[in-house]
Amino acid sequence: MENKYKKRNEQKIYYEKEDKFTCFLYQNAFGRCLLKFLYLPLVSKIGGFFMNSSLSKGMIKNFIIKNNIDMNDYNEEEYKCFNDFFTRKIKKGKRPLSKNDIDLISPADSKLSAYKISGKNSFKIKKSTYSLNDLFGEEIKGFENGYALIFRLGVSDYHHYIFIDDGTIDSRKIIKGRLHTVRPIAVENESVFIQNSREVSMLHTKNFDNIYMCEVGAMMVGKIINEKTSGKFKRGEEKGYFKFGGSTIILLVNNINIDENKLEVYDSSIADYVKKIDDGTKINVSPKLNQDTKINGLDIKNIQLTCKNGITTLLADVLNNTNKDSEIKNINIKFLDENNKEIRTVNGYIPALKIGETTKLNVSMSSNLIMAYDIKFSEK
Repeated sequence: MENKYKKRNEQKIYYEKEDKFTCFLYQNAFGRCLLKFLYLPLVSKIGGFFMNSSLSKGMIKNFIIKNNIDMNDYNEEEYKCFNDFFTRKIKKGKRPLSKNDIDLISPADSKLSAYKISGKNSFKIKKSTYSLNDLFGEEIKGFENGYALIFRLGVSDYHHYIFIDDGTIDSRKIIKGRLHTVRPIAVENESVFIQNSREVSMLHTKNFDNIYMCEVGAMMVGKIINEKTSGKFKRGEEKGYFKFGGSTIILLVNNINIDENKLEVYDSSIADYVKKIDDGTKINVSPKLNQDTKINGLDIKNIQLTCKNGITTLLADVLNNTNKDSEIKNINIKFLDENNKEIRTVNGYIPALKIGETTKLNVSMSSNLIMAYDIKFSEK
């Protein structure tokens, strides 16, 4: 599985692969059984004990090399254990803030996703719908047109986080729970942000009115350390840090404008393998559709699946690569989802073709089948 993201001020799409062990945990029946054991808080506490011991010091050098961490950004110091290294302090000036107070700054080094809040006081990530009341542990009002901004910290990121504006902490609560990983593969398969342990603060800010800030613990993160838990705070002031592991910060905000040229807002109707271009056309780029196939000796290549205004169009090149002319063929076209289950079967036909002749298969349907992951062709 690959996750897509863009770097700030760049249009290039980067790809981040999930490791094999995490895929095993969330996509395999035996892995899910093991997962029930691994996400217990006791397991994270044992892991945290090891990371706080001198036995973990030998992991530091290889971790820096594997994750390509630029140590020139950090203060030089002697680390007694891995968590000393993981919670290291950054040099002053290495994370400059915007000088414009009305700019919403990031609370941490992270990859950012933005989700529009619906009229039902919820937002959707893949298969999971998140109720704001469940996520933040109280009745949430006044954010119907706001955004849930999710900042995912990877293991190589700086794990300290800051306040995004001047203001005061109006309330704070700790919500106990499990400790899933917060990798995208877990987010797609479980409602991890509601299930995981987390700390929620309601902040009254100078430029953004009331916001909620939620730190979410993750697998092998023994603790969320909030150093400032009450009173006034300043923009850029450190709020706290996570111990070992990747984790997440969620901001619930209302008074912001998002530049969608720089930030791609999630569209819950589009899968990872479907792209949307400026005119609204959706293009299916599933790797399965890039694979050539055959039907009774005829080659089917260059398969394209698009959808616009509710009309799905299937195009493909059909080549008679046999040693004899072919007759008209009536065919079934079966659209399958990611679990290889049938979505719908439609009819089509291929005209008679002479040896070596090519034709274009063109089928349009008044149904939205753009989410098909695979297509199978068979003769009636």
